[in-house]
Amino acid sequence: MTKTITDLGVLSGGLNSFANDLTNASLNQVKIVGSIEDSSGAKVAVLWNSISSAPITLGTLGGFNSYAYGINNAPTPLMVGASEIGGSPGLRAFVYNGTMTQLPSLNDGLLGEKEAIAISVNLSGEIVGYAENGNTGYTHAVLWTPTGLLGAYVIHDLGTLGTGFNSLANDINDSRTIVGASETGNGNIEAFVRQTNTNSPLVSLVGGSNSTAEAITISGTTTYVVGQSETATGSAHAVVWKAPSGTTFGLPTDLGALSGGLKSTAIDIASVGGTATAVGGSQISTGAVHAVKFTGF
Repeated sequence: MTKTITDLGVLSGGLNSFANDLTNASLNQVKIVGSIEDSSGAKVAVLWNSISSAPITLGTLGGFNSYAYGINNAPTPLMVGASEIGGSPGLRAFVYNGTMTQLPSLNDGLLGEKEAIAISVNLSGEIVGYAENGNTGYTHAVLWTPTGLLGAYVIHDLGTLGTGFNSLANDINDSRTIVGASETGNGNIEAFVRQTNTNSPLVSLVGGSNSTAEAITISGTTTYVVGQSETATGSAHAVVWKAPSGTTFGLPTDLGALSGGLKSTAIDIASVGGTATAVGGSQISTGAVHAVKFTGF
């Protein structure tokens, strides 16, 4: 296969664009979401309906900027992200299905409605991300589930690990397994996986204290979670946690870094031709960061 890179373009008068997620499809049918700059300098959530199509802006919730972070694989896909709203600071989570709809936030409380970000959506339309609590000011991982009534959603606070204050959810699969990261009672940040309504910590690399889970997929009969973990020397390395069918997640596999680099991270994973393949970034000897693909784990 020949390696290619395709410029998805920008809007007339705009300078920048960025892609965040894509569907599982053939090259000519893949749908891609992200953000794109318009002539005013605003960044607007955007959909590319194919690799060669013109960008379609999704609008905002009344504010200046919006960002699309996730898209599912439904025939008519749902898109999720965050947008500024008119007259209020911060971002609010949205779901888009032809119309951009604001998702509910955690209680307004004494501090007023706070920021919420939607990051990932599965085939059932279940959405994860994070939201600030108006009573405490802390940020918690959240799950939005559809009610089945006129596109309405309800929000569920997923809590934290132990007595930690903050958490976030980064991905959800079609089996409603959720991964993310949470503060713990001792102040560390630990990757977690949520199954059957329980948050369970994922083990860090030996000697490391902090970790984050970014994405989850199933390849064959094994579930894979990727992210990063602190090593015994304090550097962060890309890692993968594996759970063959009928087992739980064990020790992570260190995916290493490019020659001379100290740090790396894995931010997404997919089953490509039946082989688990992760992507992310790695530092090189100069300190610059290069995009990388991880296989063979």
